Amino acid sequence: MFGESELNLDKEKLASFLEQLHLSNVDRQNWLLEYISAKSELGIAFRIYEDGLIVLETESGGHFLPFFKGGSGTKRASPN
Repeated sequence: MFGESELNLDKEKLASFLEQLHLSNVDRQNWLLEYISAKSELGIAFRIYEDGLIVLETESGGHFLPFFKGGSGTKRASPN
């Protein structure tokens, strides 16, 4: 499922970032430009195109719970 890279990246940190995205669906699409399309359980969708363009979208009427850097790590903001 995961690709490999020769870059010196912290695998545990990357796994933590992936977990925080709460992805529900990821697809590779071929259209005029190839892109990766992903949806998150947090109501966020994004597309990453082969030319580097990143398009972020939120669900209409959905509640986006932003992440912010807190004293003890990344936390989800309260909806209230």
